[in-house]
Amino acid sequence: LISAQRDGNPLLFNYQRHLFADDVHYEVEVSRDLITWSSESSLLSEAAHHDGTSLVTYKSDLPLDTETTLFMRLRATMVQPLP
Repeated sequence: LISAQRDGNPLLFNYQRHLFADDVHYEVEVSRDLITWSSESSLLSEAAHHDGTSLVTYKSDLPLDTETTLFMRLRATMVQPLP
């Protein structure tokens, strides 16, 4: 489950994370042109659910106005699981 919304300023990005998946690293990235991506985003909240998942919300740290195009994506990479 991934979604993005513009609630005024800034652009918000939500994704659902499995709480016990300790072998996955998530990173939210931001771009103005879909070519150059950066990590200029900040975690706003993470709300745990009873089904073993959480809803994670990030906001873009890049300035946004009515004329700006902004994209966000979720990069997930496999890492060594915790012992």
